[in-house]
Amino acid sequence: MITVVTPAFNRAHLLPRLFCSLCAQTFSRFEWIVVDDGSTDDTLSLVREFASRAPFPLMVSTRSNGGKHRALNQGVALASGELTMIVDSDDFLPPDALDKVWSQWLDVRTDPSFAGVVGLKAYPDGTVVGSSPALLPSPLDTDLITYRLRYGVEGDRAEVFRTDLLRRFPFPEFPAEKFCPEALVWNRIARHFRMRCFSQITYFCQYLPDGLSASIVRLRCESPRASCLYYSELFHTPAPFVHHVRAGINYWRFAFCRSDGFFHWLDGISRSALLYMIPGFLMHINDKRRR
Repeated sequence: MITVVTPAFNRAHLLPRLFCSLCAQTFSRFEWIVVDDGSTDDTLSLVREFASRAPFPLMVSTRSNGGKHRALNQGVALASGELTMIVDSDDFLPPDALDKVWSQWLDVRTDPSFAGVVGLKAYPDGTVVGSSPALLPSPLDTDLITYRLRYGVEGDRAEVFRTDLLRRFPFPEFPAEKFCPEALVWNRIARHFRMRCFSQITYFCQYLPDGLSASIVRLRCESPRASCLYYSELFHTPAPFVHHVRAGINYWRFAFCRSDGFFHWLDGISRSALLYMIPGFLMHINDKRRR
């Protein structure tokens, strides 16, 4: 079985499209868990109405608003599937998406070094998000850090992970912060496990004006501890020099958003990162001007 987890906050106007795409799946052994993250619209009642007529198991879980990462932790804790696929509330799946995911997983399922599979995300017109996969072998078995840094893959991908690993590597939760980069957890998993990466579209996405992607800088500024943790771990990851520099600069860019004192900024990062304090501060000032 596959579990599809969808965090939702005031998405009643978008969820019907995702629900219809799940109803159209050619793969039947899946469940859908929707975590209502404190919505004030009709999200909860709408999903309950979906549950009354869905041709698959559907569970809705509620929580006070705390951000996507907390909703994901809650959804993963409830998941029954061997694999978990995160599908955002404003996105949807092609009819054969879960079939493709399961088919690729069957090839590596018995190998404990694999954490899951990675398909392509595309815009509704079929254009692949990010860099073209044409030059990559398919399938490609590698960890996600190598996939991004060595093979130069850019743009979002449709990662599907073993549920037990998402429980083993939960999203860190910091008080008063409502954002945590998903890549922080993906990179932690990548240090121990490989993924089966394949060049088939398994996910359709839109980047809406009120979505997370459109406000990513603001979210990182408002959640500086999670942002600093991500860039600190990335800074210490063996990577080409340019990625090392970017991580160091971005660490300071968001460290200056913290209000708990200078010495706390150095938590978890080597003092060599001090080299990047000035460019990071300049980016921080630019962010403040633009917000």
